Amino acid sequence: MPLHLKKLCVGASTIDDLVASIDRRAEGPHAITGEKYIWITTRTRPKRDQEILHQGASLYWVINRVICVRQEIIDFRCGTRSDGVPCTHIDLDFRLHLVKPRPHRPFQGWRYLEEPDAPLDLVSNNASAAVDDDQMPSSMTRELVSLGLL
Repeated sequence: MPLHLKKLCVGASTIDDLVASIDRRAEGPHAITGEKYIWITTRTRPKRDQEILHQGASLYWVINRVICVRQEIIDFRCGTRSDGVPCTHIDLDFRLHLVKPRPHRPFQGWRYLEEPDAPLDLVSNNASAAVDDDQMPSSMTRELVSLGLL
């Protein structure tokens, strides 16, 4: 069973904000996948990184207290922040996958997310489906989740 990560999406209040950020920061091609990717920085490398990499895991983003989207994890790399402090870069696939929204309380950094606790994708049988214009507005999704209707 895959072991995933979850992380607060700091600086984005909607999925659209995250999409815009990803578009601005896209790099590629990645040495492993040959496709576009982004990377995020974290202070500490997950101790269970090999478990994550060998099982096709994803990073689930928490936006405004709701887990609502995920990105596939490609790799972990050692890096250095702009202030010279060592860090870990988490390379993520460029594509976002919408998941069934689930409320989540705030936390710092990242946390492990076991497969049974991970929200299911909204688009079934199509793992490569990306966020597009046909999706429900994120404000509506948030309201439905807060009402317990989604």
